[in-house]
Amino acid sequence: VEIDLNEKFIVAGTDFKKIKCEVDNGTIEIIGPYGDINGDRDVDVRDAYFARLIAAKLYAPSEKQKVLGDVDGDGNITAIDANLIRKFSVNLIDIFPISKL
Repeated sequence: VEIDLNEKFIVAGTDFKKIKCEVDNGTIEIIGPYGDINGDRDVDVRDAYFARLIAAKLYAPSEKQKVLGDVDGDGNITAIDANLIRKFSVNLIDIFPISKL
């Protein structure tokens, strides 16, 4: 498999979560699965809680959190993202809308 090291790409995780990768000077940095706002490499209700705080403007997310928390791909973390993360964490859905983009 050839990979163009000048492009951003997405690789599938082992449990259907998506991991966003960035390429910088030939180095691949895995920044976490979509929905993992707290950075523990697991998408759970704590991440949905953080998404709700961000949506309510009670918590200022880092740039990394903005990318990982925007699971619907609209450019913002909203209550919709928080609800999708919650549903994912309890196995009601197995893929985020951003994974389909």
